[in-house]
Amino acid sequence: MSWSLFEGSDRDQPATAAVLILGALAVLSFQDALVKFVAPHTSLWQFQILRALFNLSFVALILTMRRQLVLFLPRRPRAVAVRTVVMVTTMIFFFAGAPFLTLAEMGAGLYTYPIFNTALSWLILRERVGPWRIGAVFLAAVGALLIIRPAANDFSAVQLLPVAAGFFYAVNSILLRGPCRAESPLTLAAWVGLGFLVACGIGAVTVGTLDLSDDQRAAWPFLLNAWPGLTLFILGLAALASVCNVIGNVLIVKGYQSGELSWLAPFDYSYLILATFWGYVLFAELPDQIAIAGMSLIAVGGILIAWRENSLKRRAGPTSSAGPMS
Repeated sequence: MSWSLFEGSDRDQPATAAVLILGALAVLSFQDALVKFVAPHTSLWQFQILRALFNLSFVALILTMRRQLVLFLPRRPRAVAVRTVVMVTTMIFFFAGAPFLTLAEMGAGLYTYPIFNTALSWLILRERVGPWRIGAVFLAAVGALLIIRPAANDFSAVQLLPVAAGFFYAVNSILLRGPCRAESPLTLAAWVGLGFLVACGIGAVTVGTLDLSDDQRAAWPFLLNAWPGLTLFILGLAALASVCNVIGNVLIVKGYQSGELSWLAPFDYSYLILATFWGYVLFAELPDQIAIAGMSLIAVGGILIAWRENSLKRRAGPTSSAGPMS
């Protein structure tokens, strides 16, 4: 099978996969910064609907130019549909707290996914979880607590939203490296765009019909406003975010279809550095020393889990492994 950026992959190419992941995280971290930047001017539902429409348009354009419109039809529709629901849920939880959290806090919450990957492996797959992985999960959990700080006076439940996103990110990673591995990245991008369009359309209608006071809507404008006035500023940022989203997701899908999780894990955690960078450039946000320590523990724990899973896989013989999706 010849290599193509827009086709599924059935073989590993470690160096290419690492480059793809780094490129994907660069554009996706910038996209996440754009969402936080535009959040005071729009709503979650409006912005995601606009981005989804642009996503579908861009994917349709690419498929038309390549004469591959058939790729709108996945090889395994059920698996792709499940992954679409999981991906939409992940991003709603991830972006819901954008107006209140720093990019570093959002990224650190999302990257607790190795904890959930290990827990799901034990609960669902009945895999044996030994001391190495238990220790790594402990490190990552301590890191998450250092960032969330539930005992602090200024703690808010909003800080748990990216952690909830991390759970669904873990489920998504299993689907991507498993039943969705042979799917075209463009197929997956198109279905996620369609999923956002449907889910956020329902969300906008639901929020718009809720009997809420102006004060309640003002407290959570990003979530509780259905369709604020549409401006060229919002439209332009939605289009730019869509370009980043399509490019980033094609690159990251292809990357994790082409490389082992244990090899790619250190590159994947570069997102935390990139999110901190954009947070500083656009919002003058810098994590304090405790938060930096927490992010470091999360990264070390995640890399240790990936290394241990790869060691066990090599002992057991060839089998598929799961990798994450942004």
